Amino acid sequence: FFRPLIHLLTLCYAADIELVETTYLFNKFRNGTSGTLSWVRARAICNATLGALAVKRLSLHKYLLSNSVLLSKELSKEVPILLEAPYDDLVVNDWRYDPPKVLADIFESLVGAMFVDSGYDYPKVSGIVERIMDDVLGRLHMEIPKDPITSLLQWAAKAGCRNVKFM
Repeated sequence: FFRPLIHLLTLCYAADIELVETTYLFNKFRNGTSGTLSWVRARAICNATLGALAVKRLSLHKYLLSNSVLLSKELSKEVPILLEAPYDDLVVNDWRYDPPKVLADIFESLVGAMFVDSGYDYPKVSGIVERIMDDVLGRLHMEIPKDPITSLLQWAAKAGCRNVKFM
């Protein structure tokens, strides 16, 4: 019963983080195009960034209860990497990090719980989320380079390739 409910809450409140970050970025980068703002927002709310915030800012990994040996091994391997990762590198090179998705999910669920607990008080919750994410938000800029996969796919599309497979 609880697993589907937590999954549903995570899906609903991932959109809340996107709303907070989209509003923040729109106000910060008034001259940005929709494509540029989408790319920058994706860097702010990707799995690696949210996972790092869950670990570095909130220590949420310490409160995760799991009955999975595999997940425990992944966390013991990835948490030290996230703790050492500079926010600049996380924003620009998020593709180099592969934390368990559960870390980002916990962060998103916490934001969702804040929305529910505050009676959906957007100004209050957005202020809290922006404070939690300030180490990331302060490093966002309009010239964040594309990751290697995105660059390759864009190059292939411009060259007329429509069916790219990774093996």
